[in-house]
Amino acid sequence: MVFWFALVAALISATLPPFRYFFLLTPFLVVIALLADGAGKLPEEMWVYVAFLLGGLIFLPLAGKEGMRDLFLAFAGISVGFLASVPKIRLWTIALLTFGSTMAFFAMFGNWRDFLQFDFMASHSPFESATAFYMGAFAVFAVYRRQWLLYLFCLVCTVFFLKRIALVGALLVGLLFLLGEKRTRWFLNPLFMVPANLLVIGLTMAYALGVFDYEIMRWTNQSANAFGQGRQTFLSVPSREIVEEWGRFLVMGKGAGAVYDLTLSVGVMDGADKINLHSDLMKLLYEYGLLWYMVVIGVMYSVRSFRAKLLAVFINVLFVTDNSLIYYLLIFYIVMCARIDPADQPAPGAPAQPSKGASLKGRPARSW
Repeated sequence: MVFWFALVAALISATLPPFRYFFLLTPFLVVIALLADGAGKLPEEMWVYVAFLLGGLIFLPLAGKEGMRDLFLAFAGISVGFLASVPKIRLWTIALLTFGSTMAFFAMFGNWRDFLQFDFMASHSPFESATAFYMGAFAVFAVYRRQWLLYLFCLVCTVFFLKRIALVGALLVGLLFLLGEKRTRWFLNPLFMVPANLLVIGLTMAYALGVFDYEIMRWTNQSANAFGQGRQTFLSVPSREIVEEWGRFLVMGKGAGAVYDLTLSVGVMDGADKINLHSDLMKLLYEYGLLWYMVVIGVMYSVRSFRAKLLAVFINVLFVTDNSLIYYLLIFYIVMCARIDPADQPAPGAPAQPSKGASLKGRPARSW
């Protein structure tokens, strides 16, 4: 009952956005269900979000009101994953229900005069929606099961609902899958991906502080801020503070929600209630410090199954330019798909995995 409540609430939120807050009852219902069952699970696809929440608890004395809200939203998203049991649903069914609920919204509330205006390069679409992120996540599960038609459908949806970073993530996952598990495991691990993400955040800060301004103008005929769709304005504020107080940020950040106080205090987008950085990597570094930043990335790639590693890549791509850590519905869909379609079930045409006497290595979930 709790699972179905969460799924229906998620679908309704796409069709009738004012009702999206009903979903936030889910974690309270999950706690009741766990107490009733006396058991639960912790799928490895949830580990990265658990690490994020744990960091919030460690630095709880530094957290602000908005930071507490961020932590609750992330917990709301993963909460269904703790349930002891969930029903089996086809991935196609989930994808079509999600697509249908979003299209119902546009049918009722969309501006029909703008429906023919679409510009992929300028990132303009009358159908722009967070559903593109959900479809990008579904694409990861589809490609792992070699459901190529569903994978193609999800790719088209990321374009149709126009979140280009979701398309990039889904395409990259497809390429890594074709490259093969044996070839990708040597770099989809903490030893490689932690330094890689340190490089990414270093480049992000360099961009924010104007290091690449001349080259971007030279090659794109746009300012660096315009090229990043305003991200330089957001990212320059925390980047400058990190450089000035680098010693502090080596071991700890400013606490959950600190980025909102910072951006508002310096007058970025005056009049706004809250400004997101559009970079979860920067958010992690500024709020939790370099040490916990490395812990979160390390946990993300410590997962065992190949599908969980592919999913980590998709999530990591979103972390570079978006705010997916607080997209509780995206987190819900990721965790839900991980539960309804466990990675240890053999893909079509693959030999079945042994169920008894097998090593714990490769098991996607732990029970208590």
